[in-house]
Amino acid sequence: MYFYRLNWFFMSATHFLITRFNIRFSGVSIREYPCDDTWHQHRFKIFERYSLPSVLFQTNQQFHWLICFNAELKETYREFIRRTESVSSNISFIFVEPEKSHLEEISNYIRRNSKTKHIITTRMDNDDVIAAGFVESIQNCYQNHLSDVEDQNMILNAPAGFQFETRFPFRISRISRYRFSPFISLVSKWEDASNGVHVHKYKHLDWK
Repeated sequence: MYFYRLNWFFMSATHFLITRFNIRFSGVSIREYPCDDTWHQHRFKIFERYSLPSVLFQTNQQFHWLICFNAELKETYREFIRRTESVSSNISFIFVEPEKSHLEEISNYIRRNSKTKHIITTRMDNDDVIAAGFVESIQNCYQNHLSDVEDQNMILNAPAGFQFETRFPFRISRISRYRFSPFISLVSKWEDASNGVHVHKYKHLDWK
């Protein structure tokens, strides 16, 4: 595993956005693992056009964006990673060997790169877009509920959003009252997060 380290602190928590870009993991889909060039070309295009700018222009930049890749990623796509490195010091990459658990690697990274009392981990897929104040709202909510996380973990949910179809005929449909949305965050103690209790421990619908 190779990664780029960044150590910084804010409040009494460290905030990680976590994106699993092309990691192989079970229990999500019965479809064949989408590791071919067509999938990668399309997904990198979506990521660079929509997802990346939405993170770069967050009103609060006190977070750490951890993006996980399959270590077998082709050199063609690693060039994109090198370009992305130069645009923000908030972004780090983990390359996970196929035989390794990406969940363990995420926990190891949290353990090595944070020492704060609490850890906030937030889900973000590689075709997602977040509102400009998304990170700020999560951290404000954490600050307002510090007493609630002294003895237990806490889920912060973003229940509403839009789903946008990038191909013709460009349909937009509203998602409302999503009880356990794909954008949930988990607030946990450092010792829990560094031992596997982060937002990807379960699928988002299973956090109930």
